[in-house]
Amino acid sequence: MDFWRHVQAYILFILGCHLLSDSLGSEIHLQYLTIMKDLTIFSTYSLGGEILAHLYRELGEATRPSRANIAGCIHLLQIWAWEHLHVGRPLLRIPFPMELHGLSVGFMWNEDRLRELPVGNIISYRDELDGLLDSQVSS
Repeated sequence: MDFWRHVQAYILFILGCHLLSDSLGSEIHLQYLTIMKDLTIFSTYSLGGEILAHLYRELGEATRPSRANIAGCIHLLQIWAWEHLHVGRPLLRIPFPMELHGLSVGFMWNEDRLRELPVGNIISYRDELDGLLDSQVSS
């Protein structure tokens, strides 16, 4: 029984700090405790849609002048941006590694594969993003 409580605590940690985080990355709604009572049923749930919806809502909220931080799965947003935009994208040692076929997209951006991280400031990134053309955003 202790083992399964540790598993539940770890799942709550991952959800609360990485996937469905608040702007501080420290709280998660208690509704997840109730749906995790039976981990065999919980393992059949697909949380991907909820994670994307949470991130999308937070992207909208982050544009408000009163907000200083953004919540949600920022790693997912960063990987999406590196895949679809050239702004802020690091250079890879191997641009299109064939041995990664079938693995997650995020694995391609593993730290060991990065050759060079871009150096810039927020003003230069904003200028580059504002100047993007539709043809420069891959789908």
